[in-house]
Amino acid sequence: MTTGRTNYWAGFILLTLVISFFFYKSVFNDLPLDETLSTIEDIQSLQVQLHRDLLRYRSNQIQQYDTLNKTLLALNDNVEHLSDIHVTSDEIGIEKINNLKDLITHESIFVEDFKTHHSILQNSLSYIFNVSKDLYSRKPKSQSKQQLRTTAELITLLLEYNEEPEDDIASKIYPLIDALNHNPDVDTNSLINHSLMIIERLPAIDEILNRFNSLNVENQIILLKDTVSKLKTDQDNDAQIFNILLFLCTIYLIFYILYIFITLRKNEEELSSSNEKLNDEVKLRTNTEKALYQLVNIDKNRSTDNDDDRILFLLSALCDSLNVEYAYISRIHSSGSKAEIIGLLDHGMFTGNISHKLADTPCDEVIKNGRLVLNQDFSNYFPDCHHDFLQNADSYIGVSLIDKKENIIGLLAIASASPISDTNLAENILTIATSRAIIELEYQIEINDSKRYQQGLALIDDWIARLITEGYEKDAFFKNICRAAQEITRSQLAAFPALLKDRQTYRYLSASGSHYEKIECLSFDIEDGDLCSWIMMHNKNLLIN
Repeated sequence: MTTGRTNYWAGFILLTLVISFFFYKSVFNDLPLDETLSTIEDIQSLQVQLHRDLLRYRSNQIQQYDTLNKTLLALNDNVEHLSDIHVTSDEIGIEKINNLKDLITHESIFVEDFKTHHSILQNSLSYIFNVSKDLYSRKPKSQSKQQLRTTAELITLLLEYNEEPEDDIASKIYPLIDALNHNPDVDTNSLINHSLMIIERLPAIDEILNRFNSLNVENQIILLKDTVSKLKTDQDNDAQIFNILLFLCTIYLIFYILYIFITLRKNEEELSSSNEKLNDEVKLRTNTEKALYQLVNIDKNRSTDNDDDRILFLLSALCDSLNVEYAYISRIHSSGSKAEIIGLLDHGMFTGNISHKLADTPCDEVIKNGRLVLNQDFSNYFPDCHHDFLQNADSYIGVSLIDKKENIIGLLAIASASPISDTNLAENILTIATSRAIIELEYQIEINDSKRYQQGLALIDDWIARLITEGYEKDAFFKNICRAAQEITRSQLAAFPALLKDRQTYRYLSASGSHYEKIECLSFDIEDGDLCSWIMMHNKNLLIN
């Protein structure tokens, strides 16, 4: 009985709402001015917030740029929404909205320039603060007292210049920089560079702020707001009767919405948890299948003839499937003490040809043990590892790459700034990818060997032509022979010993390279037992690698 009566009244009120709505539509011109005005107010609030945040960034009150990015995104969304409301084109005029869009676009460009200059400035200021701390600490100083006093005065003026970038302060800074620039060490050179960066970037930032202010966006928004407010006032006067009719229905709807809201809130947490778990499982399965598909179809997915595309697709598949920021493949040098990264994917940016030492690095552990799995505290395990490409890594998984001759030729690794959710899955996918990585690494090695061979042939052809052309002078001819041998073999020293007529003595006719002057034109006994005499006495080739 109660349920039926409730449904009856609910139907009656809804019917009243529908009738009132059509009554209002038939009497008044229903324009969405509330939405328009609210959007303009949001734009005005976001514009003021954007301006205020820029000034706060300039005064170093806040550091991160998330606030600026969110404000700009919200500002653009609101302007796009404003242009979609038909009141905008009918009552306000599309030209004003397009003009506002252009101004917001210019603001976005200025903000991006501001962030670029400001980030560089913050980096330099951070370095200056660190130098200031070290300067007044009790640590032993390698600089002279005069250098320390000059450094302290320079830091003081730089901090003052940061607050008020005036020319008279800058004119005091340059002499101090010149005083420190006489045979500076590495730290002093860095201090000079950061000081010049501060002097350069602060005026640029202030110029950007002045250009930002010159756009005068606030006045354009205020004019739009005043126009819509006038239209809103006229509409409110016409809609007064309609508002009276809707008052009781609105009260009912408010309580009904509250009831629905309370009911939904009870089930929201459980539904959200279930959806999140399901989404994670679907995402994990999708990424895994996508990665395996990409690994199998790398050749089909290539859109260019660039050889780096193979490695890029391989590393991209690993990053996408495992949700990590870093993936790279390295080749081990024959010396066993160095490695060369032939492909690195860092937050979507691909680079290569990065050489580094293996000692005290995770790469060394991977080569020694075959694999390495660290799901947290990566920097604590390798405190002396200063790889620029793994600065923010907290977790790491690496697997060695072994060719058909059972030789370790490189490694494949991934890393992330957060712990990897499923290390077993990551390790399995990484192991599956090693076969493809070995193929690509051997392919790169083959290409490099071919290039070195072609370069050697070109050098030989070039030197043969030069020797034929310049062979009219004996001394120059012998000197060119040594230089050609040195360049083609990439050796540090090349010499040309010749047996004299007595067959008991040989002499170095010419030499080139490191300390060549110590042996050039010297004569030795054929029976002295050195390498050159052995070659000439036995008439054989000798290679000691």
